[in-house]
Amino acid sequence: MHLNNSAVSLTNTNAPYATLTITGNLTGSGIFNLNTNIAENKSDKIVVKGTAEGNHKIGVTNQGANVANGKVTLVETNGGNAAFSLTNPNNRVDLGAYQYFLTKEGNNWVLANSKNVVTPTPPVAPVTPSKPVVTPSKPAVTPSTPVVTPSNPVVPPAVLPSTPLLSDLANAQVSLRQAQLLLVEDDLNGIHQRLGEVKNGEKGNVWVRNVNSRQKLAALSTGESETSGFKQNVHSLQVGADAVVTDNLRVGGFVGRSQANVDFNGYYGDGKVRGNSVGLYAAYLADNGIYVDNIVKYSRLHANSNYTEKRHYNAYTISSELGKRFSLVNDWTITPQAQLAWTHISSQENEDSLSSVYSRIGLRVAKGFALSNGWNLQPYAEVNAITSKNRSSKIHYTNSALDVASSRGRFESAVGLNAGFANHRFGLEVSRADGKNFDKPYAIQAVYRYQW
Repeated sequence: MHLNNSAVSLTNTNAPYATLTITGNLTGSGIFNLNTNIAENKSDKIVVKGTAEGNHKIGVTNQGANVANGKVTLVETNGGNAAFSLTNPNNRVDLGAYQYFLTKEGNNWVLANSKNVVTPTPPVAPVTPSKPVVTPSKPAVTPSTPVVTPSNPVVPPAVLPSTPLLSDLANAQVSLRQAQLLLVEDDLNGIHQRLGEVKNGEKGNVWVRNVNSRQKLAALSTGESETSGFKQNVHSLQVGADAVVTDNLRVGGFVGRSQANVDFNGYYGDGKVRGNSVGLYAAYLADNGIYVDNIVKYSRLHANSNYTEKRHYNAYTISSELGKRFSLVNDWTITPQAQLAWTHISSQENEDSLSSVYSRIGLRVAKGFALSNGWNLQPYAEVNAITSKNRSSKIHYTNSALDVASSRGRFESAVGLNAGFANHRFGLEVSRADGKNFDKPYAIQAVYRYQW
């Protein structure tokens, strides 16, 4: 069978898949369009009884599932120097959770996702060369004009990765789930970030809080592979108010809006997570400096990327913080504190729901200054040890499931300044966090509070 830049599409009226059997040799160059069902390890196939030569391309239809054993054979030959490549972009095809590449296995051509599933070609036994007898002669050379026939460039077989690579779709779905949780947990700051150095005697507050940060999540293991990891810029705005119920108890509420612009590492594109939230809080401030701050929050999340449609989620958070403010000489204060929070994000289609436990232990040191012009200043520093642990949550594909891994532990440090004049309170804080899986190079927070 000789092809001259021709296209061949396989059809079979009696079965969903067809086999093109070439009884002789395959030569020339052409395109073969094949239908596949990778989940069932079924596919159109080209069988060459003779040898295969030339440069050919194969178009594979993505059926959205992965091969059970990591590969499927598309072309069988009895030898030859033919080269096959995919017409699909980047010479690969995304099938469910993983990327698949066309590579040579012996005399055949297979779709495979890693080196581990391809049977290596056995080495040829070495041959002992014989000593040739050469009789030198003077060649007669007649110069002539060479005739060059242009041909299509030969695309070399794909170099398979040592382990499977996530498909664009799978990487985006797993990473967006991680980004959603980080966005919700980013609002889990302590009472001091929301209300400053709170004291009994205040009747009420109206406040606004803005935070802008840069976050990085490392590539984390999932399924037979790992995610690309990502970077995201997070912006959030909250507005709230509270009032005292008794001398020691105040209750309040807030609304918020946040957004994370997610950049998946490598060639995986980018995505976005947006959230609108509403919450209630109750803070008990004892006369001896002990305080308890409880928060309940609901968030409506929206997530999408280059490779996923927009999906909507409901997120619920319960948080409790316990601390004690120790007043020292010269208006120094030291406040050890601990926080525990639980977050639950709803599921969508092939995704499990996602739950996480967030914990924080920290220490805050502050120094107050009363200026003669009526301003009160309080610089402070804070250190925290934070960890976030997910309950098992997976994203499901045919024949595979991918875990949504946790960001785990990190250390956070912050410095800031609170300033007050009459009924006005201002706050500015700069912080960073460093961990094995998660880093926050910077976060800048600005707070304004009107107190009466």
